[in-house]
Amino acid sequence: MSRAVSVTNVGPSGAGVTSGGALAFGNGALYGLLNGDDGNLWTVDPASGVATKSRALNGSPNPSGALLAAATFGCDGKTLYSALNDYGASSNLVTVNTENGDIKNLGASVPALDALAIAGCPTPVPSTPGTTKDTTRPTVSLISKARQSLKTLRGGGLKFTMKVSEPAKLRVTLSGRLKKGRHTSSVRLARVTVNSASGGQVTVTLRPSSALRARLRKEKRVSGLLQVQATDLAGNVTTRTKTISFR
Repeated sequence: MSRAVSVTNVGPSGAGVTSGGALAFGNGALYGLLNGDDGNLWTVDPASGVATKSRALNGSPNPSGALLAAATFGCDGKTLYSALNDYGASSNLVTVNTENGDIKNLGASVPALDALAIAGCPTPVPSTPGTTKDTTRPTVSLISKARQSLKTLRGGGLKFTMKVSEPAKLRVTLSGRLKKGRHTSSVRLARVTVNSASGGQVTVTLRPSSALRARLRKEKRVSGLLQVQATDLAGNVTTRTKTISFR
Protein backbone atom coordinates (compact mmCIF):
# COMPACT_ATOMS: atom_id res chain seq x y z
CA MET A 1 0.00 0.00 0.00
CA SER A 2 1.45 3.35 -1.06
CA ARG A 3 1.05 6.49 1.01
CA ALA A 4 1.39 10.07 -0.18
CA VAL A 5 4.21 12.03 1.45
CA SER A 6 4.39 15.83 1.38
CA VAL A 7 7.74 17.63 1.37
CA THR A 8 8.11 21.27 2.46
CA ASN A 9 10.91 23.40 1.04
CA VAL A 10 12.22 25.35 4.06
CA GLY A 11 14.62 27.51 2.04
CA PRO A 12 18.02 27.61 0.27
CA SER A 13 21.02 26.74 2.45
CA GLY A 14 23.43 29.08 0.68
CA ALA A 15 26.17 26.46 1.19
CA GLY A 16 26.91 26.01 -2.51
CA VAL A 17 27.97 22.59 -3.80
CA THR A 18 27.91 20.04 -0.98
CA SER A 19 29.11 16.46 -0.58
CA GLY A 20 27.81 14.05 2.02
CA GLY A 21 24.98 16.15 3.33
CA ALA A 22 24.53 14.65 6.80
CA LEU A 23 22.26 16.47 9.30
CA ALA A 24 21.51 15.81 12.97
CA PHE A 25 19.80 17.64 15.84
CA GLY A 26 21.66 17.66 19.15
CA ASN A 27 23.57 19.73 21.68
CA GLY A 28 21.10 22.59 21.22
CA ALA A 29 21.44 22.99 17.43
CA LEU A 30 20.99 21.42 14.00
CA TYR A 31 24.45 20.42 12.76
CA GLY A 32 25.51 19.63 9.21
CA LEU A 33 28.47 17.75 7.72
CA LEU A 34 28.18 19.18 4.23
CA ASN A 35 31.57 19.30 2.53
CA GLY A 36 33.61 16.23 3.38
CA ASP A 37 36.12 15.21 6.02
CA ASP A 38 38.53 17.99 4.98
CA GLY A 39 35.77 20.62 5.14
CA ASN A 40 33.87 22.17 8.02
CA LEU A 41 31.24 21.58 10.65
CA TRP A 42 28.09 23.61 9.81
CA THR A 43 25.09 24.83 11.77
CA VAL A 44 21.75 24.99 9.97
CA ASP A 45 18.82 27.23 10.88
CA PRO A 46 15.78 24.90 10.83
CA ALA A 47 13.45 27.87 10.30
CA SER A 48 15.13 29.28 7.18
CA GLY A 49 17.40 26.47 5.96
CA VAL A 50 20.43 28.79 5.98
CA ALA A 51 23.69 26.91 6.64
CA THR A 52 26.56 28.69 8.40
CA LYS A 53 30.12 27.42 8.13
CA SER A 54 31.66 26.74 11.55
CA ARG A 55 34.81 24.99 12.76
CA ALA A 56 37.26 23.30 10.38
CA LEU A 57 37.30 19.50 10.62
CA ASN A 58 40.58 17.76 11.38
CA GLY A 59 41.98 14.37 12.36
CA SER A 60 40.18 12.26 9.77
CA PRO A 61 41.64 8.76 9.21
CA ASN A 62 41.21 9.44 5.49
CA PRO A 63 41.60 13.22 4.96
CA SER A 64 40.94 13.13 1.22
CA GLY A 65 37.58 14.85 0.95
CA ALA A 66 35.72 11.64 1.71
CA LEU A 67 32.01 11.92 2.42
CA LEU A 68 30.63 12.28 5.92
CA ALA A 69 27.55 10.49 4.70
CA ALA A 70 25.46 10.15 7.87
CA ALA A 71 25.09 11.81 11.27
CA THR A 72 23.31 11.11 14.53
CA PHE A 73 23.77 12.12 18.15
CA GLY A 74 24.32 9.53 20.87
CA CYS A 75 22.10 8.93 23.89
CA ASP A 76 23.83 11.77 25.75
CA GLY A 77 22.62 14.26 23.11
CA LYS A 78 26.17 15.66 22.80
CA THR A 79 28.28 13.03 21.01
CA LEU A 80 27.97 13.38 17.22
CA TYR A 81 28.54 10.12 15.30
CA SER A 82 29.13 10.00 11.56
CA ALA A 83 29.90 7.56 8.75
CA LEU A 84 33.11 8.42 6.91
CA ASN A 85 32.44 7.01 3.46
CA ASP A 86 35.25 7.07 0.88
CA TYR A 87 32.77 6.99 -2.03
CA GLY A 88 31.95 3.34 -1.37
CA ALA A 89 35.57 2.09 -1.23
CA SER A 90 35.72 1.92 2.56
CA SER A 91 33.85 3.28 5.58
CA ASN A 92 34.71 4.19 9.15
CA LEU A 93 32.54 4.98 12.14
CA VAL A 94 33.76 8.26 13.65
CA THR A 95 32.74 10.91 16.15
CA VAL A 96 32.94 14.65 15.47
CA ASN A 97 33.64 17.04 18.34
CA THR A 98 31.23 19.96 17.91
CA GLU A 99 33.44 22.19 20.10
CA ASN A 100 36.65 21.99 18.05
CA GLY A 101 35.95 19.94 14.90
CA ASP A 102 38.17 16.98 15.89
CA ILE A 103 37.30 13.71 14.14
CA LYS A 104 37.95 10.52 16.15
CA ASN A 105 38.10 7.19 14.35
CA LEU A 106 36.16 4.41 16.14
CA GLY A 107 37.03 1.74 13.58
CA ALA A 108 36.38 0.36 10.12
CA SER A 109 32.80 -0.50 9.17
CA VAL A 110 30.92 -1.98 6.20
CA PRO A 111 31.70 -0.47 2.77
CA ALA A 112 29.49 2.43 1.60
CA LEU A 113 27.95 3.03 5.04
CA ASP A 114 25.57 5.97 4.61
CA ALA A 115 22.96 5.74 7.39
CA LEU A 116 23.15 5.73 11.20
CA ALA A 117 20.59 5.61 14.00
CA ILE A 118 20.92 5.32 17.77
CA ALA A 119 18.47 3.01 19.56
CA GLY A 120 18.03 1.62 23.06
CA CYS A 121 18.70 4.84 24.94
CA PRO A 122 17.50 4.74 28.56
CA THR A 123 14.35 6.72 29.32
CA PRO A 124 15.32 9.89 31.19
CA VAL A 125 14.02 10.16 34.74
CA PRO A 126 11.79 13.25 35.17
CA SER A 127 13.54 15.83 37.31
CA THR A 128 12.00 17.68 40.20
CA PRO A 129 11.03 21.24 39.19
CA GLY A 130 13.55 23.78 40.32
CA THR A 131 16.44 21.33 40.78
CA THR A 132 17.82 21.17 37.23
CA LYS A 133 20.32 23.83 36.20
CA ASP A 134 20.06 25.14 32.64
CA THR A 135 23.44 24.50 31.00
CA THR A 136 22.33 24.68 27.36
CA ARG A 137 23.90 27.53 25.45
CA PRO A 138 21.66 29.64 23.21
CA THR A 139 21.81 29.00 19.48
CA VAL A 140 22.60 31.99 17.26
CA SER A 141 22.14 31.99 13.47
CA LEU A 142 23.73 34.85 11.50
CA ILE A 143 21.33 35.50 8.63
CA SER A 144 22.46 38.63 6.75
CA LYS A 145 24.72 38.23 3.73
CA ALA A 146 28.50 38.24 3.95
CA ARG A 147 28.80 40.90 1.23
CA GLN A 148 27.56 44.36 2.19
CA SER A 149 27.58 47.91 0.83
CA LEU A 150 30.44 50.15 1.99
CA LYS A 151 28.33 53.18 1.07
CA THR A 152 25.56 52.03 3.41
CA LEU A 153 28.08 51.47 6.22
CA ARG A 154 29.38 55.03 5.77
CA GLY A 155 25.81 56.36 5.84
CA GLY A 156 23.11 54.92 8.06
CA GLY A 157 25.22 51.95 9.15
CA LEU A 158 25.05 48.19 8.72
CA LYS A 159 21.70 46.56 9.48
CA PHE A 160 22.42 42.96 10.45
CA THR A 161 19.84 40.27 11.11
CA MET A 162 20.32 37.20 13.30
CA LYS A 163 18.14 34.61 14.99
CA VAL A 164 18.39 33.61 18.67
CA SER A 165 16.89 30.40 20.06
CA GLU A 166 15.83 31.96 23.41
CA PRO A 167 15.71 35.29 25.25
CA ALA A 168 19.26 36.58 25.69
CA LYS A 169 21.49 39.60 26.09
CA LEU A 170 23.30 40.32 22.81
CA ARG A 171 26.58 42.13 22.32
CA VAL A 172 27.29 42.71 18.63
CA THR A 173 30.69 44.04 17.56
CA LEU A 174 31.83 45.01 14.06
CA SER A 175 35.52 45.45 13.33
CA GLY A 176 37.32 46.14 10.07
CA ARG A 177 40.77 46.58 8.60
CA LEU A 178 41.46 50.22 7.65
CA LYS A 179 44.47 51.85 6.03
CA LYS A 180 47.08 53.38 8.30
CA GLY A 181 49.92 54.72 6.23
CA ARG A 182 51.05 51.98 3.91
CA HIS A 183 49.62 49.27 6.14
CA THR A 184 46.21 48.25 7.47
CA SER A 185 45.15 47.67 11.05
CA SER A 186 42.08 46.21 12.73
CA VAL A 187 39.71 48.84 14.14
CA ARG A 188 36.49 48.39 16.09
CA LEU A 189 33.94 50.16 13.90
CA ALA A 190 30.81 49.83 16.06
CA ARG A 191 29.28 47.93 18.95
CA VAL A 192 25.65 47.45 19.94
CA THR A 193 24.27 45.84 23.11
CA VAL A 194 20.70 44.53 23.29
CA ASN A 195 20.04 43.85 26.97
CA SER A 196 16.81 41.85 26.62
CA ALA A 197 16.44 40.40 23.14
CA SER A 198 13.49 38.05 22.88
CA GLY A 199 13.94 34.68 21.22
CA GLY A 200 13.54 34.81 17.45
CA GLN A 201 14.76 37.14 14.72
CA VAL A 202 16.62 40.28 15.76
CA THR A 203 17.97 43.13 13.60
CA VAL A 204 20.58 45.58 14.91
CA THR A 205 22.15 48.66 13.34
CA LEU A 206 25.91 49.12 13.62
CA ARG A 207 26.85 52.72 12.73
CA PRO A 208 30.46 53.87 13.04
CA SER A 209 31.28 57.21 14.68
CA SER A 210 31.63 60.33 12.52
CA ALA A 211 35.44 60.08 12.74
CA LEU A 212 35.40 56.47 11.55
CA ARG A 213 32.91 57.28 8.79
CA ALA A 214 35.37 59.92 7.56
CA ARG A 215 38.12 57.27 7.44
CA LEU A 216 35.79 54.88 5.65
CA ARG A 217 35.25 57.45 2.87
CA LYS A 218 38.90 56.94 1.92
CA GLU A 219 38.43 53.18 1.55
CA LYS A 220 37.32 51.39 -1.62
CA ARG A 221 36.75 48.08 0.13
CA VAL A 222 36.95 46.87 3.73
CA SER A 223 37.33 43.39 5.19
CA GLY A 224 35.17 43.17 8.31
CA LEU A 225 34.45 40.72 11.10
CA LEU A 226 31.12 40.59 12.93
CA GLN A 227 31.06 38.99 16.38
CA VAL A 228 27.87 38.17 18.28
CA GLN A 229 27.94 37.15 21.94
CA ALA A 230 24.63 35.87 23.33
CA THR A 231 24.10 35.32 27.07
CA ASP A 232 20.87 33.62 28.11
CA LEU A 233 19.00 34.11 31.39
CA ALA A 234 20.95 31.25 33.03
CA GLY A 235 24.29 32.80 32.11
CA ASN A 236 25.15 30.38 29.28
CA VAL A 237 27.19 32.10 26.57
CA THR A 238 27.47 31.51 22.82
CA THR A 239 29.83 33.46 20.55
CA ARG A 240 29.46 33.47 16.75
CA THR A 241 31.53 35.28 14.12
CA LYS A 242 31.07 36.05 10.45
CA THR A 243 33.47 37.57 7.92
CA ILE A 244 31.92 40.46 5.99
CA SER A 245 33.19 42.13 2.83
CA PHE A 246 32.22 45.79 2.27
CA ARG A 247 32.43 47.10 -1.28
